[in-house]
Amino acid sequence: MWVPPSYDAATGDLRCLTPPHAPGRVVLAVSFNGEHYEPTTFNYTFAPEPLLLEASPARGPAFSIQCTSFDCRGGGSVGTLVTVSGAWLGAGERHLYRCHFNDTVVPATLIDDAHVRCYSPGSLAPGPAALRLSLNAQDVAPSALTFFFEATPVVSALLPPLGPAVGGINLTLVGAGFGGGSHYECRFGRVRVPALETALETALETTPSTPPPNTAPSYRPLGAHLGASPNGSSAIASATVALASPSAPAALTCVVPSLAAFEADADPAVHRFESHRVPLALTLNGQQFTSLGQYFVYHHEPRLETVAPAVGPSDGGLILRLRGAHLDGGDRNQFERLWLTQLEDVRALAHYRCRFYAAAEDSDGDSDAAFATVPATWQALEEVLTCVAPPIGSPPVGRNITVAISLNGITFSTSRVSFR
Repeated sequence: MWVPPSYDAATGDLRCLTPPHAPGRVVLAVSFNGEHYEPTTFNYTFAPEPLLLEASPARGPAFSIQCTSFDCRGGGSVGTLVTVSGAWLGAGERHLYRCHFNDTVVPATLIDDAHVRCYSPGSLAPGPAALRLSLNAQDVAPSALTFFFEATPVVSALLPPLGPAVGGINLTLVGAGFGGGSHYECRFGRVRVPALETALETALETTPSTPPPNTAPSYRPLGAHLGASPNGSSAIASATVALASPSAPAALTCVVPSLAAFEADADPAVHRFESHRVPLALTLNGQQFTSLGQYFVYHHEPRLETVAPAVGPSDGGLILRLRGAHLDGGDRNQFERLWLTQLEDVRALAHYRCRFYAAAEDSDGDSDAAFATVPATWQALEEVLTCVAPPIGSPPVGRNITVAISLNGITFSTSRVSFR
């Protein structure tokens, strides 16, 4: 089968357009008179048309990230590393592989006959894009997949925004733009933990003092120091902030690692005086992390020692004064600057609560049942936490009553004091 060539006098190149042909290798011959063909030393391979089956991940942010030492190796900006799986992908020349995202072309790397990898471009608008493959930097196979470019996720609330240094509590991120992710993770500093999609209603059920849906939140984003309210609490902990979001709110939940895990991998020069305040980032595909510009604040585990008065009427109404160690969340054994910074952060975010437990008959304490939770107030000058005892009706009457406290309104201290 012959085809008419064209000669480029400027470059000295002879060019011809390949005809349709069955897959396989052929010998290329050239004729200068249309009759006699001189075989060349070149072989040309007609490759089977590549069949694309899957892109993994099939979604990624519509932006590229600037590499850091723990985001990716090397430098510069990169998009999502996409693995394209299919059939008959290995017939091209390795240096000529290309991925096409709509009309944007990026280099690709052949892994084996069934897999090719490339980085998504970081300049396309959010939405679906046709992903196609070229094995020779010219012809684009008609087989196509869909890659979805996502807008940057927005987190408008952390529930709760602070917690004990031992970690282990659920942190819910409320916001928008979470849908359709393929691999969710939260990152605390450099510590990565899995995240799961959570029903927004479930997240709100765990939130203390949830405001009505149309109530505008009265706080600034996390990361900015909030002026403590008169009772030492902040609206952030009651934050159903996302309720005010014009787009459909969503929630993700991850388990907070211990402060020790963060500090083990932190830069001492950077975090020496702010080791309790950990920056948060989020990924929807297991690769690019979006910095949230927000922080999770660790507090020291409060240890209750005394309550005064320790005896009160069963109809409640008595103001209790609780004392102990770390009730304000700080640790005075640290550097003074670190201690004061931690106190400032904790007080800005704190949502103090007292919880009352009634011991079951013949209980060893593990089966005590909580029967009331009430607001509490931190009295900084006296270094005492106060709350009002609730009515203690039947059946708690006659049983041992214990009190625990919370700094975030959700997780309560393991230490308790007795109240009768």
